[in-house]
Amino acid sequence: ILVDHKSWILKYARLLFQEIKNLNYPVSLARKHSEVKKGDILFILGCKNLLNKSVLIKNKFNLVIHESNLPKGKGMNPVSNQILKNKKKIICSMFNATQKMDSGPIVLKDSFKVKRDDFYEDWRFKQGMTTVKMCLKFLSLKRIVLKKQKGKPTFFKKLNNKMFEINVNSSIKKQHQILQAADFKKFVPFFKIKKKIFYIKK
Repeated sequence: ILVDHKSWILKYARLLFQEIKNLNYPVSLARKHSEVKKGDILFILGCKNLLNKSVLIKNKFNLVIHESNLPKGKGMNPVSNQILKNKKKIICSMFNATQKMDSGPIVLKDSFKVKRDDFYEDWRFKQGMTTVKMCLKFLSLKRIVLKKQKGKPTFFKKLNNKMFEINVNSSIKKQHQILQAADFKKFVPFFKIKKKIFYIKK
């Protein structure tokens, strides 16, 4: 298991570590690319940078879970981007990583639903638990089929503060998705009145 930075996914990586350990499989949790050991499977759960070939060749499978219906929705912050577009069903694609971003063959797909009263901590929990479930499901597979990604790829925009601006001329009800997608730390919803900016605290 690899998580190479301080990420929200780390506690779910530790949960996965324990679940795999309970199955009596040898398992380790690496926090740096250089700590990745030779083995059969590497679950890449949270990485800021693409892995070099020298790291990828250490394991037969290098598995990443990306929360979109690949090849549609490649790129950063897939869940936030979809919530901002009012998507309620988030498809998760597990693929075998290559040196190109989000481009490897698909191994598994699953999904979770974002309810109207789900905010950041709620949907992150669903995302984390779906990640753990998919990894454990992969370990239980008797036959592994790799399916090449089909279709024209699309890419999500990198999140920016402008995406979290509330339009004062519209109702909050119609802009509810902005409050759902915001983490209220890096991205805080705000509105402007006469050039003054007002931030919404949780």
